Amino acid sequence: MEVAEDLTFEDLRVFIVTSGLQVTPDDSIVMRRTATGDYLGWFTLTVPAEMESRSVLVQVYFEDGVEPVHNLRFVLKVVNGDGEGQ
Repeated sequence: MEVAEDLTFEDLRVFIVTSGLQVTPDDSIVMRRTATGDYLGWFTLTVPAEMESRSVLVQVYFEDGVEPVHNLRFVLKVVNGDGEGQ
């Protein structure tokens, strides 16, 4: 995840909310400022082996300390091990 360099934050964190998927790290993602002035952070979504194929809503919330900054949503298509998806 990348954030534009023209924004400056004191304590930028990202929270991931989804249903049925495991999010790592499970708390918040600390966004680190890079040498070029961008912010960068990583998270992993893990699909349980028993999950049926379906679409899952993923919500991403950006906060600077306790102040909401931005949020976004996207749909992630989950396909089971045999390649069958919706």
